[in-house]
Amino acid sequence: MTPANITRTDAALRAKTISNVEYRIELDLVDHDSLTFGNQTTVSFDATPGATSWIDLIAPEVIQINLNGQDLALSNFNGFRIELPKLEAKNKLVIISNCAYSSTGEGLHRFIDPVDNHRYLYSQFETADARRAFPCFDQPDVKATYVFEIKAPTNWIVASNTLPTPATKLSEDIALWQFPKTEIMSTYITGIIGGPYHVESSEYKGNYGAYPLRVLCRQSLKEYVNAEFMFKTVIHGFKVFERDFKVGYPFGKYDQIFVPEFNSGAMENAGCVTFRDEYIWRGKVTAYEHHWLSNVVLHELAHMWFGNYVTMEWWNDLWLNESFAEWAAYHAQQEQPGFEDAWVNFLTTRKSWGYRQTQLPSSHPIATEVADLESVWDNFDGISYAMGASVLRQLTVAVGIETFLKGLEIYFNKHAWSNARFEDLLAAIGQAANRDLSDWAQDWIRQAGVTLLRPNIEIKDGVFEFVQIAQDPPSSPDHLDPVLRDHKFALGHYELVDGELRRTRQDLVEVKGASTDISVLKGLKVPTMLLLNDDDLTFAKIRLDDQSWSNVVEHFASLKSALARGLIWDAAWDATRDAETSVTDYIKLALNGIASEPDPSTIAITVRNLKTAADQYASPAKQAMHRKTIASKMLEQVVKAAPGSDHQLAFVRGLAAFAVKDAGLTEISNWYENKDIPAGLAVDTDLRWTLLSRLVRTGVAGLAEIEKELEIDNSSKGIEESVRLKAAIPTKEAKQKAWDSVVNQSDATNAIVEATNLGFNDFENSSLSEEFIDPYFEMLPKLWSSDRGYHVSQGITISLFPMPALGTKLVTATEKFLTQPNLETSTKRFVSERLADVQRAMAARAKDN
Repeated sequence: MTPANITRTDAALRAKTISNVEYRIELDLVDHDSLTFGNQTTVSFDATPGATSWIDLIAPEVIQINLNGQDLALSNFNGFRIELPKLEAKNKLVIISNCAYSSTGEGLHRFIDPVDNHRYLYSQFETADARRAFPCFDQPDVKATYVFEIKAPTNWIVASNTLPTPATKLSEDIALWQFPKTEIMSTYITGIIGGPYHVESSEYKGNYGAYPLRVLCRQSLKEYVNAEFMFKTVIHGFKVFERDFKVGYPFGKYDQIFVPEFNSGAMENAGCVTFRDEYIWRGKVTAYEHHWLSNVVLHELAHMWFGNYVTMEWWNDLWLNESFAEWAAYHAQQEQPGFEDAWVNFLTTRKSWGYRQTQLPSSHPIATEVADLESVWDNFDGISYAMGASVLRQLTVAVGIETFLKGLEIYFNKHAWSNARFEDLLAAIGQAANRDLSDWAQDWIRQAGVTLLRPNIEIKDGVFEFVQIAQDPPSSPDHLDPVLRDHKFALGHYELVDGELRRTRQDLVEVKGASTDISVLKGLKVPTMLLLNDDDLTFAKIRLDDQSWSNVVEHFASLKSALARGLIWDAAWDATRDAETSVTDYIKLALNGIASEPDPSTIAITVRNLKTAADQYASPAKQAMHRKTIASKMLEQVVKAAPGSDHQLAFVRGLAAFAVKDAGLTEISNWYENKDIPAGLAVDTDLRWTLLSRLVRTGVAGLAEIEKELEIDNSSKGIEESVRLKAAIPTKEAKQKAWDSVVNQSDATNAIVEATNLGFNDFENSSLSEEFIDPYFEMLPKLWSSDRGYHVSQGITISLFPMPALGTKLVTATEKFLTQPNLETSTKRFVSERLADVQRAMAARAKDN
C-alpha cells in the first residue's frame, strides 16, 4: 500500500472522530509561469477529545501547521497527510503550503493555450484529489462547507460552487474573488476554475425557484461553442428532474465549463460542472454527437441530486452514483424533442459496452467491496455504468415506474444533504412498492455476468404449439458462478403490414431459471418475427429463432421501429463476437442493413463494429477483400445520401475508415485537396484531419502533409491531431518515435499521451506491432510504479498493447507475463482483458475461415 492510500477502515474511524467541518481556502493563482500555487487553508472542526487523526495533503511544500494556536512540527507532514495529535472538542487548524499544478488531469490542472498563450486552470478531484489543491479530510462521508478566496489576474473569470461577490481589485493586474459559503458537500465535488474564459449566460425559472446558468469555454473556442444547445438541454433536465424527484435543484447556480485536456467526459462538481472541450465541435457533426452531448449534460445534472445532494458513504457505492445518473439521463432524454429514441442509443452505445465488460475475465458484480482508494478504479467500468443503469431500468419494470419514482422521493427526503448506501435506496423503493427487494438485489446487483436468452419453438399449422425461453448462464469468464436471474421483459410480435414490418402484439412475460414455458403464446399465429426483450427492458443477450431471423434479414429495411432495429443490430454483432456468425456473413448483413438505416447514430456504431470485424475478427486472408467491399459500399452511400445530411457525413466518415486503392482513396484525397467535393459536404477543420488520417495510414501522405495541416490549424486540437497522425505513419521509425514519446519520456501531458496512443496501433500493417511485443511487457511494471497517474497509465496499458500482432506469439507472451508474481492489480486486469480480446478475435477468425 502506498503512503497516499486511504483504507476504508481508516476512513470510517476518521468519520467517527471528525465532524462539523468548515473550510476557508485562500489560493494565490497569480503567477503565470510558476508550477506551484500558494495556499492557506483554515479548517474548523469538532473531534473526539484526546483523539489523534490526520488531514490529507499532497504538496511539494508545507510552510506552517498550526493546530489550536500551537505550531506543529513540519515533520508531521509526510508528503501525503498531516498527523493531528491531541484533538480537542472544538479545533482550528491553519496550514500554509505550496501545492503543485497538474499536467495529468488530476488535482488542479494547468493548461497554456497555444493559440493565444492564455493560461487556464480547472480542478478534477474525484476520487481523492482535492488534497492536491488544499488540505482536507478527503473522503465522501466527511461533508463540510467551503469558503474559497482566490487571488488571480484581473482579466480572469474565476468560478467555484457558489457565485462570487464582485471581484476586488488589489492592483492593476491582480484581483480577489470571494465566494460565499457552500452548501454542505463532499470534497470531491468542490470546484475551482480560473482563466480568461468566454462566458455566455441564461436563466432557468421553475416551480422551486430561479437559477442563473452559464456556459464557459476558452477564448480560442468561443466561435464554436453551442451555448444555446447546452442551455436548452439543461433546462429540459431541470424540468424533468424537479418534476420526478419532487425536490428542487439543490444549489444556487449552474455553470457548464468546457475545459482542455480532461481525462473523462465530464465531472459533476456541485453547480460547477466541467466537460472535456472536445465536445466543442469545429465543424459539422451528426445527430450522434448531439445525442451524446445531450446525454452527458443530463447525466451530470442528475448527479446534483444523486451524488451531490445525497452522497455515497464510501466508494463501493460509486457504481450506484454513476448507474443512477446514467439511467436518469436517458429517462429525461427520451422526453427531449429530437431525442425521443434515447433508449435506442443507450442500447447501441452504452449497453453494448456493458455486455462486453461482463464477458471479460475482470467481470464482477455491479456492487463490490472497495477496501481502499487504490481499489476504487479496479471495478469502475461498463458494469458500473451501463449494466448498473440497465438493471435500474429492469427494476422500474419490476416495481413500476411510478413506484420507483415514489421510492426516490422517499430516499431524497430521508437522506437530504447526508450520506447513504445502496441499501438505503433499496429500502426506500421497497417501501414504496411494499415489497422486500433483497432477493432481487442479490441476483442482479451482487452476482456477476450476463445471461443469454434464446427461444425454443415448435410450430404446427402456422401457430405456436410450444414456446419456451431458455436462459444460458454466463459462458465466460470461467470464474463466474452460473447465475440465472429472474427477468421481466416483453415479447414483440411483428408482422408485415402494408409493406412494413410492424409490431402487432406485445406480451410482458417473466423468465425464471434455465427455461420458462410461455403458455400465453400457445395457439397464436406465428408472426413474421418474434422479438425477445422487445423495448429492451432487461439486461441479457438475445437470439432470434431461425424463422424470425430469416424473415427479418429479408425485410429489415421495412422495420421502422428504431429500438427493434437496434436490438437486431446488437444481436447480430454479439453473435459475431461469440463466433456463432462469421464475419463474412455479418458484413453482408451490415452492408445491406446500413443502406436503409434511418438513424445516423446506428450507422456510426455499425461502422465502428465493421472496423473491428475487418481488423480483428476477419480471417487474415479475407481482410483486404472485406475492407475494399466495405469501402465501396460507403462510397456508394456517400453518392446516394442527401447533400448536407447527417447520413452523408456519417458515410464519409465511414469511407475515411476503410478507403483503399480503387475503393475511395482517390476520392478521399481529392476532397482533402478541395476537389470534386460532393454537394453539401463541408470539408471543415475537423473533417480535414479525418481525411488526412486515412491518407497517412495508407501511406499516401506523411510528415510533410501533417506539418502543413498543423500550420493551418495550430490550435491545441490541431497539435493533438498532428501527434496522433505522426504516430499513425506506417513506418518502423514513426512507431518507435511515438513509443519513445510516451513510454521512455514522461513529460507529455495527458492529452498528448492520449493522442499518441490513439494513433499507434495499425491493423493494416500488423507486422509493425510484432517488434513491440517484448518491449510492451518489459515497460509495464515501471509504468505502474511511476507517478504518472492512474489515467495516463491505464491509457498506455490498454492502447499500446500490440493487438495487431494477435496470434500465438502474442498469446504466449501475454500468458507468460500474467504468471509473474506480485503483479500490480490494475496491470493484471488490463492485460488479462487484452488477452481475452485476442482469444475472442482468434476464435472469430477461425469461424470466418
